[in-house]
Amino acid sequence: FPQLLETTTSAHDDDGDGAAHLSIASFNLLAELYVRPYDFRTGGVQPFAAFEWVSEEDAPNVLNIEKRGPRLLEAMRSCRADCICLQELQLERQVTDVNADSKGPFVLPNWIRPIVDGDDYGIVLPPQSELDVIGDRNIRVLGKDAAVTCAVLYRTDRLEIVKERFK
Repeated sequence: FPQLLETTTSAHDDDGDGAAHLSIASFNLLAELYVRPYDFRTGGVQPFAAFEWVSEEDAPNVLNIEKRGPRLLEAMRSCRADCICLQELQLERQVTDVNADSKGPFVLPNWIRPIVDGDDYGIVLPPQSELDVIGDRNIRVLGKDAAVTCAVLYRTDRLEIVKERFK
């Protein structure tokens, strides 16, 4: 990611004992794109993506993001970590003018937006140019225009973006 996070003054001593504290949580969200997808390269579903241990009866409650998303959001909100690392976050294409030749940018899915829009969390995502490359690959391999990426949520009352680049 092109930005670094730095603690704000309030993050250095949040309980008065003079010690700095930083809490970090990590969630693998299981991108919906990776759940039982047809892979054009192999002509079928890859064994690692078949989730054979999940029955067809249980699949809608266990694998479907419409059911999992609210539970994941609640888990992220309740942990109140300073930094929440996300793996397999599936971004969706923002709908633009249907007559336009250009594609819209990749944006957060609706199920996760409340934590960024109203819970004092900011988010660090890769640049759109990198997300476009990921989206193009997923079109080729899986037939879906979606970008699956990592992201970092950070509490804006405890951390701030520092405009430096990794070297």
